[in-house]
Amino acid sequence: MNLTAISAPLQQLQTLEADLCARLLERDEAVRAALVAVIARQHIVLIGAPGTAKSMLVELLAERVTDTSSSSQAFVWLLTRFTTPDELFGPISVAGLKKDEYRRITTNKLPEAFFAFLDEIFKANSTVLNALLSLLNEHVFDNGTAQIRVPFNCGGGDA
Repeated sequence: MNLTAISAPLQQLQTLEADLCARLLERDEAVRAALVAVIARQHIVLIGAPGTAKSMLVELLAERVTDTSSSSQAFVWLLTRFTTPDELFGPISVAGLKKDEYRRITTNKLPEAFFAFLDEIFKANSTVLNALLSLLNEHVFDNGTAQIRVPFNCGGGDA
């Protein structure tokens, strides 16, 4: 097995972990768990008391794993009981409605995100939580009659 092929990515990962641990004191386990989630392309939910750097960890990680100059973008949103699906998935297309099509304009919204952070996820209402199911679990978004595969790699949430 040729280990030189993985030495550079491993070094980058170790550097990222060291940087995050240096910025977030006494959060080594949370940093490691978040990095494992990104590598495994799985989601992570951080639960803890207010002021324990949950949001900061995910925001710092989002900055490091996404590139604003490319299609690799992050989506960060604070959820409340008043959050609507339009805020996460984009508004309904008026031009589409004129053609008897129900679809959303997803530009810069969750369906186009590579990485997502849904802050205070458990404060969202049931409409929003149910709308998130297929996107989070199957990485698909139903946009009108089309079912779109989303570039979603990893999602983080906190409570």
